[in-house]
Amino acid sequence: MKRVLVVGEDALSCALGERLVGSAMPGWSLVPPINTKGVTKLISGLPRYIEQARYVRPVVCVADTDGSCVKTLLARWVQTPPPTAFHLRLAVTEAESWVLADRDGFARYFRVSLNRVPSRTDDIQDPSAFFCKLFRDRACDNTETR
Repeated sequence: MKRVLVVGEDALSCALGERLVGSAMPGWSLVPPINTKGVTKLISGLPRYIEQARYVRPVVCVADTDGSCVKTLLARWVQTPPPTAFHLRLAVTEAESWVLADRDGFARYFRVSLNRVPSRTDDIQDPSAFFCKLFRDRACDNTETR
Protein backbone atom coordinates (compact mmCIF):
# COMPACT_ATOMS: atom_id res chain seq x y z
CA MET A 1 0.00 0.00 0.00
CA LYS A 2 1.24 3.50 -0.85
CA ARG A 3 1.91 5.65 2.20
CA VAL A 4 2.28 9.41 2.67
CA LEU A 5 3.86 11.44 5.47
CA VAL A 6 2.17 14.68 6.56
CA VAL A 7 4.25 17.28 8.41
CA GLY A 8 2.60 20.35 9.91
CA GLU A 9 3.71 23.28 11.99
CA ASP A 10 0.89 22.57 14.45
CA ALA A 11 -1.96 20.15 15.07
CA LEU A 12 -4.36 22.04 12.79
CA SER A 13 -1.84 22.04 9.92
CA CYS A 14 -1.39 18.28 10.38
CA ALA A 15 -5.16 17.72 10.32
CA LEU A 16 -5.52 19.84 7.18
CA GLY A 17 -2.65 17.97 5.52
CA GLU A 18 -4.28 14.66 6.32
CA ARG A 19 -7.55 15.92 4.86
CA LEU A 20 -5.77 17.12 1.72
CA VAL A 21 -4.17 13.70 1.25
CA GLY A 22 -7.48 11.93 1.87
CA SER A 23 -9.24 14.11 -0.72
CA ALA A 24 -6.53 14.34 -3.37
CA MET A 25 -4.87 10.94 -3.03
CA PRO A 26 -7.55 8.26 -2.58
CA GLY A 27 -6.10 4.83 -2.00
CA TRP A 28 -3.07 6.18 -0.15
CA SER A 29 -2.62 5.65 3.58
CA LEU A 30 -1.06 7.99 6.08
CA VAL A 31 1.86 7.30 8.36
CA PRO A 32 1.51 9.08 11.73
CA PRO A 33 1.87 12.82 11.06
CA ILE A 34 4.70 14.93 12.44
CA ASN A 35 3.61 18.01 14.38
CA THR A 36 6.75 20.16 14.56
CA LYS A 37 5.10 22.45 17.13
CA GLY A 38 6.26 25.56 15.33
CA VAL A 39 7.27 26.77 11.92
CA THR A 40 10.92 27.17 12.96
CA LYS A 41 11.27 23.43 13.53
CA LEU A 42 9.38 22.67 10.33
CA ILE A 43 11.73 24.88 8.32
CA SER A 44 14.85 23.37 9.89
CA GLY A 45 13.52 19.88 9.09
CA LEU A 46 12.71 20.61 5.43
CA PRO A 47 15.97 19.12 4.07
CA ARG A 48 15.20 15.88 5.92
CA TYR A 49 11.59 15.80 4.65
CA ILE A 50 12.77 16.51 1.10
CA GLU A 51 15.22 13.60 1.32
CA GLN A 52 12.46 11.36 2.62
CA ALA A 53 10.30 12.37 -0.36
CA ARG A 54 13.21 11.63 -2.69
CA TYR A 55 14.01 8.15 -1.32
CA VAL A 56 11.27 6.82 0.98
CA ARG A 57 7.73 8.15 0.47
CA PRO A 58 5.78 11.24 -0.58
CA VAL A 59 5.71 14.07 1.96
CA VAL A 60 3.11 16.83 2.36
CA CYS A 61 4.17 19.77 4.54
CA VAL A 62 1.65 22.40 5.65
CA ALA A 63 2.57 25.74 7.23
CA ASP A 64 1.17 29.26 7.61
CA THR A 65 2.48 32.26 5.71
CA ASP A 66 1.64 34.54 8.64
CA GLY A 67 1.10 37.34 6.13
CA SER A 68 4.36 36.89 4.22
CA CYS A 69 4.58 36.47 0.46
CA VAL A 70 4.23 32.82 -0.57
CA LYS A 71 6.83 33.13 -3.34
CA THR A 72 9.35 34.72 -0.98
CA LEU A 73 8.86 32.00 1.63
CA LEU A 74 9.17 29.22 -0.94
CA ALA A 75 12.39 30.71 -2.32
CA ARG A 76 13.82 31.10 1.20
CA TRP A 77 12.77 27.70 2.52
CA VAL A 78 13.47 25.50 -0.52
CA GLN A 79 16.50 26.69 -2.52
CA THR A 80 16.75 23.82 -4.99
CA PRO A 81 13.89 22.17 -6.85
CA PRO A 82 12.48 19.43 -4.60
CA PRO A 83 11.49 15.98 -5.88
CA THR A 84 7.98 15.63 -7.29
CA ALA A 85 7.00 13.58 -4.22
CA PHE A 86 7.54 16.61 -1.95
CA HIS A 87 4.62 19.02 -1.55
CA LEU A 88 4.81 22.20 0.53
CA ARG A 89 1.44 23.88 1.00
CA LEU A 90 1.31 27.32 2.59
CA ALA A 91 -1.90 28.60 4.14
CA VAL A 92 -2.57 32.27 3.47
CA THR A 93 -2.54 33.77 6.10
CA GLU A 94 -3.01 30.94 8.60
CA ALA A 95 -4.50 27.45 8.57
CA GLU A 96 -7.41 28.87 10.56
CA SER A 97 -8.39 30.98 7.54
CA TRP A 98 -8.57 27.76 5.47
CA VAL A 99 -10.95 26.27 8.01
CA LEU A 100 -13.04 29.44 8.14
CA ALA A 101 -13.23 29.49 4.32
CA ASP A 102 -15.72 26.62 4.48
CA ARG A 103 -18.23 29.01 5.97
CA ASP A 104 -21.24 26.70 5.90
CA GLY A 105 -19.35 23.69 7.22
CA PHE A 106 -17.60 25.74 9.89
CA ALA A 107 -20.81 27.41 11.10
CA ARG A 108 -22.71 24.13 11.17
CA TYR A 109 -19.98 22.08 12.85
CA PHE A 110 -19.08 24.65 15.49
CA ARG A 111 -22.65 25.95 15.92
CA VAL A 112 -21.72 29.52 15.07
CA SER A 113 -24.06 31.89 13.24
CA LEU A 114 -23.11 31.93 9.53
CA ASN A 115 -23.35 35.73 9.39
CA ARG A 116 -20.45 35.90 11.90
CA VAL A 117 -18.08 34.10 9.51
CA PRO A 118 -16.68 36.50 6.88
CA SER A 119 -16.75 35.45 3.25
CA ARG A 120 -13.21 36.76 2.61
CA THR A 121 -11.27 34.86 5.26
CA ASP A 122 -7.86 35.70 3.78
CA ASP A 123 -8.55 39.35 4.66
CA ILE A 124 -8.81 38.60 8.39
CA GLN A 125 -5.79 40.20 10.07
CA ASP A 126 -5.30 37.49 12.72
CA PRO A 127 -7.33 34.38 11.85
CA SER A 128 -6.26 32.54 15.02
CA ALA A 129 -7.51 35.34 17.25
CA PHE A 130 -10.70 35.67 15.19
CA PHE A 131 -11.27 31.92 15.46
CA CYS A 132 -10.97 32.13 19.27
CA LYS A 133 -13.22 35.20 19.41
CA LEU A 134 -15.97 33.31 17.60
CA PHE A 135 -15.83 30.61 20.26
CA ARG A 136 -15.77 33.09 23.14
CA ASP A 137 -18.74 34.96 21.66
CA ARG A 138 -20.59 31.69 21.11
CA ALA A 139 -20.00 30.69 24.72
CA CYS A 140 -21.37 34.06 25.88
CA ASP A 141 -24.38 33.77 23.55
CA ASN A 142 -25.15 30.28 24.89
CA THR A 143 -24.88 31.48 28.49
CA GLU A 144 -27.25 34.39 27.88
CA THR A 145 -29.93 32.15 26.35
CA ARG A 146 -30.08 29.78 29.33
